[in-house]
Amino acid sequence: MAGPIITFFLVHGQVTIDNADDFSRLARAWAAQLRAPTFDPKAFETDLAAWEAGDFDDPPELTPPSGR
Repeated sequence: MAGPIITFFLVHGQVTIDNADDFSRLARAWAAQLRAPTFDPKAFETDLAAWEAGDFDDPPELTPPSGR
């Protein structure tokens, strides 16, 4: 997760020459845990057919969360 990078910026505010090594270490650790999304050909074909049919032309109205 990005928590350590967020904490880094809360403490340091920006990357400088003096803290670049720390930031680099945190950024590499964060990047190492990222996973690329997988491609699902069946889901793609389903979405493509829906798009071609015009199902995405009129998006549903979004309602704000309750309490607003």
